[in-house]
Amino acid sequence: MYDYSYWCYLSRSSYFNNSLYYGLKRYLNVPLQLLGYKCCRDSGGKKRLICDHKNVIENSYQLIPFYIGLVFLVYFPLALLKFGHEVLESSNDIKHLSLQSEYSIIPNQDDDYIFMRTRGPISVFKMIVSAFGLADQHPVIVSRIRRVIFVTLAPFLVYIFILLYYKKGRYLIKEIVNHRIPHGFVSVVGGFTESLDLYLPMFGGPAISLILYLIVGLILTLVPRSLSDILQLGLSPDESTYSTLLTLDLATIEKFSKKKCSQISGYRRFYSVMRGSLYMLINPSFWCFVLSFQKTRLRKVIDKLCPGCVGTTCMAIICLPVFVTYFCFCILETVLMIFYYGFPFCYFVVSTAKGYAKYFQSAQQKQTFMLNVVLSILFPICFLFFMFMLVMISLETFMIIGYFIFFVYLSLVIFPGWSFGFVYYVIMFILYVHSVLKDFKQEYQDLLHHTIQASVKVEKAALAKELLNKRPNCTGCSMSEFIAISNRIPLEIFNQTTSIQHDNRIEYVRFRKQIPGVRRDLYRFVIDRSYPVHIAFFHIIVQILVLQVVVLISILFISTYIKRESSRDSSDVLNVMCVIIVTMIPNLVRIFFCKVHNNKVRKRKIRQRVIEFWRAKNNVYIDDDNE
Repeated sequence: MYDYSYWCYLSRSSYFNNSLYYGLKRYLNVPLQLLGYKCCRDSGGKKRLICDHKNVIENSYQLIPFYIGLVFLVYFPLALLKFGHEVLESSNDIKHLSLQSEYSIIPNQDDDYIFMRTRGPISVFKMIVSAFGLADQHPVIVSRIRRVIFVTLAPFLVYIFILLYYKKGRYLIKEIVNHRIPHGFVSVVGGFTESLDLYLPMFGGPAISLILYLIVGLILTLVPRSLSDILQLGLSPDESTYSTLLTLDLATIEKFSKKKCSQISGYRRFYSVMRGSLYMLINPSFWCFVLSFQKTRLRKVIDKLCPGCVGTTCMAIICLPVFVTYFCFCILETVLMIFYYGFPFCYFVVSTAKGYAKYFQSAQQKQTFMLNVVLSILFPICFLFFMFMLVMISLETFMIIGYFIFFVYLSLVIFPGWSFGFVYYVIMFILYVHSVLKDFKQEYQDLLHHTIQASVKVEKAALAKELLNKRPNCTGCSMSEFIAISNRIPLEIFNQTTSIQHDNRIEYVRFRKQIPGVRRDLYRFVIDRSYPVHIAFFHIIVQILVLQVVVLISILFISTYIKRESSRDSSDVLNVMCVIIVTMIPNLVRIFFCKVHNNKVRKRKIRQRVIEFWRAKNNVYIDDDNE
C-alpha cells in the first residue's frame, strides 16, 4: 500500500456559505466555488487524514475563462455598435425619426441615391437584418421584430448550455444543487424549487429572472421609436463647458483622439465617440491637457476660497487641507476617467442610462400626474434590472465562449493527435465562409463602382451632345457624329458642358462630399440584369453545403479506414489526411463556383444597361458608341 496518494476527495469548509466568495458566486456567478473546499488524502494506511486547501486554490483554472469573458464583456459594445451602424444603418431601410415629434421625419434628398463607400452596399448580413427586402415595405414592423429577436436571443448560448446539461449532465447538476453550490443559470436543471435561493435569489432564482428579463427587456426596447436616438441623447454635446474630466464634450474627444465624432448621427455617432474616447487615453498630449486642466481648476478653487492671499502665509495655512483634498480628488477622478473612457462597457451603460432618462422626461410631459408618479418609480427599477440582467447574461455567454477557447487550446496540448484535425477543420471552414461572404459583398461593390463610372461617361456624352449639336464643326458634320467617329470630346468644348448641368433635368451622377453616387433604382436595374441577388445567395448556400458534404464524407471514410489498420500512428495519418483534404477541397469548390469576368466587356455591358435604363425611364437617346 502506498503511503501517499495523488487522488483526493473534497471536504467542504464550514465558513464557506457565509463568505464573500460564496456571495460572489451566488449573485455575480464568479467561478470561485472550489475555493471553499479542501483536498483531503489518506496517509499511513488510512490511519491519518491530510487536508490541504492550497491544492484546490492552485486548481482554480476556472477563473481563466471568467477573465476571458470579462474582457469580451468590457469591449463588446464597440462590436455591437459597429454592427449597428455598418449593417442596420447602411441598409437605409428605416428613415431617421426625430424625438421631438412622434410623426416628424427629417427628409433627406439623397435617400434615392446610393453612394460609393468603403464597404459594399449589399452583403449577406444586410440582407438578413432587412428581412430580405421586407424592411422596405414595412420598416417599423421589421424594426420591432429585430428588437424582439435581439432581446430573446441574447441568452442563446445560455439556453444551449441549459439544454446540454439537461440532456447530458442532469444528475451532476442535481448533485451540485443538493450540495448548495451555485452554478449560474444552469442551476435550474437541478430543480426549479431547489434553485430559487441558490442563484439570483433576489429575483426569484434563475428561471424567474430570465422570464422577468424577457418581459422588461421587450418593454424597454419596443416602446421607443428609435433606439439610436436614445443612445445619442446620452452623449455629451458637441461643444460645451465642463468642470470635470468625466463630462468632456465631443470636440475635446475629437481633438485628442484624432477621430471624427461630431456631425454624424445614429449608431455611428455613438460608436465613434466610444472609439475616440479609447484612442484619446493613449494620446500623450491628452495627459498634458489633464494636468493643465487640473492646475487651472485648482487656481480657480484657491481664488474663490482665499482671494488675494496667493504667495502669503495665509495661503500655506488655510489652503494646505485644500491641497490634500484636491490631490485625492484628482487621483479619484483620473481613475474614474480611465474606467469611464477606457472601458466601453462603462461608457455604454452610463450613456444609455442618461439617454433613457432624457427620453423618459420628454415622455412625461404628455402623461397625467398619477401616471408620471407611477412611471417615475417603475422606470428606474425596470431599467436597472434590465441592465443588471443584461450584464449577467452577457458575462455568462462570454464565459461559455471562454470555456470553449480554453478547453480547445487545452485539447491541442494534451490530446494533439485527436483534436488537431477537428480544430483545423473548424478554423478552415470559418475562414472559407468568411471569404465567400467577402467575395459576395465585393462583387456588388465592384458592380456599383462600374455603374458609377458608366453613369459618369453617359452624363458627359449626353451633356456634350446637347451642347455640340448646336454648332457644326469645320468639316460640316455635327459634333455628335464627330464624337462617334473620333471617340473623344474636343477640349475647347468640354469645359462648357458644366454650364448645362444646372439646366439639365436628368442627374445621372450625384456627389456628396466629393463621393459619387447613382440612383438606387438604376443600381437595382443593373443588378437584376447582371447578377441577381437571389441567385448569388443561392450559390453561397450551395457552395457551403457542397463543401460540408464532401469534406465530412472524406474524413469519415478515411477515419474508418484508419481504424481498421489500428496502428500506433493512425492518429497522425488521420491528421495529415485531414489537413490535405480540408485545404484542397475548399479551393476546388471555390474555383468551380468562381465567376471570371472580362473587365472591358463587363464595363461595356454595364454602360449599355445604364443607357437602357435612362431610355426606358425618360426616353433619352444616347449614342451607344460614345464614351
